[in-house]
Amino acid sequence: MKKMTEVELAILKSLIGQNFQFVGGPEAPSYLVSDRFLVGGAGWCISISGDIDFADLGDESGEYSYLVVRAASQLEVEKTVESGNVYLTNRSGLILDVSILAETLTQRKGETSVWLHEVDVAVLLRLASGYVILKLLSHNMEAILVEFVEEFSIAKVEPPSNSFVNDDLVSYNSSLRIIDLARIE
Repeated sequence: MKKMTEVELAILKSLIGQNFQFVGGPEAPSYLVSDRFLVGGAGWCISISGDIDFADLGDESGEYSYLVVRAASQLEVEKTVESGNVYLTNRSGLILDVSILAETLTQRKGETSVWLHEVDVAVLLRLASGYVILKLLSHNMEAILVEFVEEFSIAKVEPPSNSFVNDDLVSYNSSLRIIDLARIE
């Protein structure tokens, strides 16, 4: 399992009640796919990045991605603003709640569950105008996609891509669930 730590969750919760200002990074491209983004609030800026760790899930890869959350340094914020790589600035608004999208991957042989792998795959920031979503693109690389949607539905979310292939003996299943961290009522 690759779940966010209590410290990471506390950092995410600290965004609640702040005014969302931007998402970006010194190297963040306009198509909003990168291995690291800064999320700027009125008084606090955080970094969300992708990383890779080894997990023995019986495939050839062995390397699986996960999200890392930490406070951004003032230097990172300054470099981001100076680079001009700040996006979604037109979506400014109060961050009403923060949620995590967790994925559970399971491998089954017949009726028997062989393994289960749970990982946090996305961060959702709810604003009055919609959602800012930072989501891992694949289980095998660090890339994060940022998007803004007016309406969020878990049924419309594609889980991160993976290298697993179902056959007659082995099947893989992915299920997503939302974990609400905190909200303003």
